Amino acid sequence: FGHIAGSSLLSDELRGDERSRMQGANDMLVAGAAALGSFSSGPLFSVGGYVAVAGVGLVVTVLFLWIIRLLAQAAPVPQQA
Repeated sequence: FGHIAGSSLLSDELRGDERSRMQGANDMLVAGAAALGSFSSGPLFSVGGYVAVAGVGLVVTVLFLWIIRLLAQAAPVPQQA
């Protein structure tokens, strides 16, 4: 459901000439991430089991949260009149 909602928000905010290109790029990134997760989870599970898979998931989650925090701190704050 998150992918559908995100795609809808993306298409609502883009102009017609850039909508299809950006929607395609977004779909390609989502499909690539799903493929990477699918292909890497098997070898990772065979080496370290559930602990390794969960550990990598935790590291990736913390990394994304850290990046989001950095971007939020760097974003300009609009001035109120």
